[in-house]
Formats: sequence, C-alpha cells, structure tokens
Amino acid sequence: MQKMTDITSGKSAEEIQNINTFAHKKSIVEYAGMAELFPVEEHILDNYFPSGPAQVLDLGCGGGRTTVHLAERGYQVTAGDIVPEMVEEARKRISGVAFKVLDATCLDLPSEFFDVVWFSFNGLDYIYPFHNRLSALHEIKRVLKPGGIFVYSSHNILGRCTRINRPLISCLLHYHLAFFYHSLRKPLLQNYWRECHYGDNWLNTYCGIPQRQVGTLKNVGFDLLSVESSYGKSIWEITWKDFWPHYVARKPLVERRM
Repeated sequence: MQKMTDITSGKSAEEIQNINTFAHKKSIVEYAGMAELFPVEEHILDNYFPSGPAQVLDLGCGGGRTTVHLAERGYQVTAGDIVPEMVEEARKRISGVAFKVLDATCLDLPSEFFDVVWFSFNGLDYIYPFHNRLSALHEIKRVLKPGGIFVYSSHNILGRCTRINRPLISCLLHYHLAFFYHSLRKPLLQNYWRECHYGDNWLNTYCGIPQRQVGTLKNVGFDLLSVESSYGKSIWEITWKDFWPHYVARKPLVERRM
C-alpha cells in the first residue's frame, strides 16, 4: 500500500489535515459501510451516463459506494481516492475494477481516455485551497474524451440554513459565526469553512453557491448541462433549498480558446 508520506509530500498543513481526517479509522469504517446511491444520483446515472461499457473514472471513490453500482451497470471502471486506506477497503469489496491512489490535482492517468468522470458525495469540496480545486477541474477536463461527461456534487452555503428548517439566528448559533464570516465576509478565502469531524479533526470545506459553481465550470471550459436537485429545477429554488446540488457538465467536442 502506498505510504501516506508519499501522498502528503509538498502539501500544506491544511491540505494534510483534510487527508488525515479521511484517513481516520472512524472515517474508513463510515465510508466502507455506505452502499446505496442517492435518488438524484440514480437519476443522473439513468439520464446522463452513456450506455456501458464506457470508461468511467470514479474519483474520490471512498469505500466504493458508487463504484459498486458502476461496475454492476457494466462500465469499465477506474476508481481512485487520495487516501490509501480507503482504496484498500474498496478493493476488498469490489472485483473487476482498477483501483488506484489518485490525487485529483495531478491525475496519473492518460489524456482524453474517459467517457465520464464522477466525483461524488462532495469530494471535490475537500480539495484546498481554491487554486488546487481549479487544478483538479482542469485535470478532470484533460482526462475526459471530447464530449465526455463530468458529474459532481458540492456544498451550497445558502441551502445549508434553509434545508435544516431552522431560523437564521438558530443556524448562526449552531454552525458558529465563524462559518459565515469566512464564507461570506471573506471572499479572498474562496468560500471555505472549517467543520469538525471525529473529535479534533477538522475539514477545510468549500461551500459555494450554485451560480458561482456554474461560473467556475464555464471558466475552466466545460459546458453546463444541468444542475440536478431533489428540491426543484429552478437554479434559484435549488440555491435556497439544496445543501449539495449535483452538477452535470460536458467537455466540448472542440476546445474553446480561453
């Protein structure tokens, strides 16, 4: 198994903190126990994924929750995660899949190879800071074939309050004033906040509104196909109701000049 020191070499303390949080034993157990797809994920699989056997990259695969379903549908799956322990857990549970330890910011994969890249369960949001998130988006675009599909979900700061059905004051108290200070008052921090997981382990987490997500995708060079949500179809309705919308984008058949 690849050593954690190889993965974290050259990374900042905040980046290493995120990786170590997901490498925590409780995190491994939690993700290894996940099995079901969310309804919105099933909808996206049924309506936006090509028929198998297409080449699919399951990025941030964790314990293999999504990988199982992709393999069952007949896709040629490459699955990867930056946490070696997660990859080992997924490998134990699923056969016939090429598992790799992968850093999304510098994918050790061929260009224009995959028909679909799927970064599920908000995995993209734990890539810190924002310039690394952009690097990951560019890498995903690089490994996609022209016309390939990119699917991911991402936290939405406005939907966080309304989805839990609490008055704004209650939400402020529950998630701390620092959450809103860093996410709304400090745009230079690129909408990251810190949330606690497993005791003293912290995650630096991206939380941008859907309109900003759409703008970032377009700036990287993707064509937006849809923002999918169980809370409605209007982008404004999704913005105020959904804590983590799903985004479906396509790599253009012909590259645009940026």
